[in-house]
Amino acid sequence: MKKIKTKKNKPEIVIVSREREVIGNTWNIFPEARLSVNAREVENYKNEGICLDKKYILHDKLSCDEAKNATIDAYEDGSEIIMLDDDITKVGKFVPTGVNKNKPQKLTGEEFYKELCRGFNIARKNNYHMFGVAPTQNPLCFNNKNKIKTDVFINGPLTSLITTKLRLDLHIRLKSDYEFTAQHIHNKMGVFRLDYLWVDNDYDKLEGGRSCHKSPDDQKHSFNYIMNKWPQYFRENPKRPFEVILSNKRKKQ
Repeated sequence: MKKIKTKKNKPEIVIVSREREVIGNTWNIFPEARLSVNAREVENYKNEGICLDKKYILHDKLSCDEAKNATIDAYEDGSEIIMLDDDITKVGKFVPTGVNKNKPQKLTGEEFYKELCRGFNIARKNNYHMFGVAPTQNPLCFNNKNKIKTDVFINGPLTSLITTKLRLDLHIRLKSDYEFTAQHIHNKMGVFRLDYLWVDNDYDKLEGGRSCHKSPDDQKHSFNYIMNKWPQYFRENPKRPFEVILSNKRKKQ
């Protein structure tokens, strides 16, 4: 199968979805996106009128991480893609309202896409291969003086990539986004975050998704796995059991 090559300076948005043709949200914000979906479900999405003007990426995978790997596999190395979960409800940025004060401001999909294109400009100039946005839309977590951070955790709902040979580790049940971040840091692929941008997504409210893998056993397994694989990059979160904190030396830009 011929691989997709993205156009220069025009990153492609691709939404990875599974059995959410009725309850998914992301394509309402980015109707121009390509859809990555299991081939057995594609007619359901077409019947709902989702992403009809773009070719689908079809695969036979069942888990979210397998589907994301199949999505990356569909592109040539060096392609620029914005890989999104299907449960994003809003996108936006932080705007200042006073000294050391900010508020979240909603953006249109087109406005948000332009900001991410600026992120790819940064990536190309600095030989980075992975970036994301703030992991929360809480303005208390945002610092006006440090809008871009390097070597930080990239939250899974939005992963911008200049594609390489790296793929998500399928042995981990949860925290695959933490592990994928560590892979890029370890392989000197360059990771950064546009902390002035944010996405709001469902996380655990919609049926399916990661809510299927949140048992105590899954959390414990994932915690032990990532701590054993990447002890140099993670430490235990003292406030939350079986949670990790990326503790690699952080740089400011």
